[in-house]
Amino acid sequence: MANGYGRDLDRLIATLEGFRAVHGCWPTRVRSSKAFIASLRSILTEKGYQQLSSKVVLISRSSGITAEDDCGHKYSYGDHVQDWSKRADIEAWLGYLEYHPCDDNDGMVFLNDAESATPNLVETDESRT
Repeated sequence: MANGYGRDLDRLIATLEGFRAVHGCWPTRVRSSKAFIASLRSILTEKGYQQLSSKVVLISRSSGITAEDDCGHKYSYGDHVQDWSKRADIEAWLGYLEYHPCDDNDGMVFLNDAESATPNLVETDESRT
């Protein structure tokens, strides 16, 4: 999991996957802090954020990251998963989310292992279009 740029997106993906593994279905909303939601907005392109929002409603709360569904099922980031056999292909459900590359250190792009930690992301460089 990334500890720098993209870490909040990694945490979101882990929460969504954990919810699916525990409950056997995908969540319909995620509750998290305003700062967390703002971080996702800054990491994802507008298209990527809209795609995410088409699957889950992001709801602001004081802290933590909790995925929920309409049946009352909940899963919070960091909760233990006993059985990962219900884990499904998140890419098939969520698709590929476009995100902005991290442009630091004189223009070099560092992804902090975001490609391996969250394979459902597609890096885009909007300045090339």
